[in-house]
This record gives sequence, C-alpha cells and structure tokens, in this order.
Amino acid sequence: MPVNLRDRSDRARPATNRIGFGFVGLAARDCRRPDRALNAIQQQTARMRRQQQGLLFLEGLAFACGIRGAVPWALSGRRSFATAVLSNLGRVFGRAPLPRDQGRLVCGQATLERVAGAPPVRPLTRVAIAVTDYAEQLTFALRYDRHVLTAAEAAELLEQFLEILRSSAQAARV
Repeated sequence: MPVNLRDRSDRARPATNRIGFGFVGLAARDCRRPDRALNAIQQQTARMRRQQQGLLFLEGLAFACGIRGAVPWALSGRRSFATAVLSNLGRVFGRAPLPRDQGRLVCGQATLERVAGAPPVRPLTRVAIAVTDYAEQLTFALRYDRHVLTAAEAAELLEQFLEILRSSAQAARV
C-alpha cells in the first residue's frame, strides 16, 4: 500500500513524490469473511501510519541497494509483491485555479464531468483499483488482468468490493 511521506515542508514545493510502501497481508481464513478481511486491513493500515512503516520500506530499499544485485534480483522474474493494488488518489483538481460549475472545472465552453483512471496491472497483479474524489463524487475505477478474469468477473469483483464498502459505511453510521 502506498504511504504518503510528505510533510508540511513539502507544501511549498511545486511537486513532490515522496512515497514509501507498507505491505498488507491477509491470512486465508480472513479472506473467507469480508468483515474479518476488512477488519484485518484496517488494523494493518492503522499500524502502518502509527509506526511510519513507509519509512521502513525506504530504509530497506537503501540497505538492499548496498547489496550487489539485490534490487535487480527482487525486481526481475515472475515475482509479485501484490495481487491487488488500491490507490486512493483523494480529491483531484481541488486547487485548480479555474471556475467551477457544481464543483466541476470549467474551461471556456468545456466542463470536466468526471475523472477516472486506474494504475497499470503489472505481472502477477490481478487487479488495480483507483478511487478519486472529484466534484464531491467518488469514482472507483478497476483495471484487471484479462488473462485471469473476464470482464463480467471483474465487474462482479468491483461490485462486491463496493458492496462491502457500502455495508461498512452503513455500519459505521449506526
């Protein structure tokens, strides 16, 4: 899971990409029950933030760079560090200095209605989901490995994912 490592001092920079990674792993028993899987993910991501595990990734990478051939070995071949990627892009174009109509950017006669996209699907990664917040509307976009899933299976996976989010949000409101 990408972990944002930017701090307040980075706000003055025009662009910066300071990202580390934390790794979420689920036991097979947790994957059988969506509520247990979601709980395990919430616990792990909270721990990542508290313990700044994104920095540990960078320190480990720096260490591996000192070992001759370690990084090329880890990045070559048919290894996979993830079977699914979830990128929360957050609020997009929130600071764009353009006029708006109902929260949507307007440029001349054109209005940007929606923003969608998903990270690439790398070898041995089966799905990538991106979440964007634009004009106070969440968009979930899914890209999938067409050698493993059909379009119908990918659509069903996204719908199941969204249903789990909906039921979790509903339970949180109660």
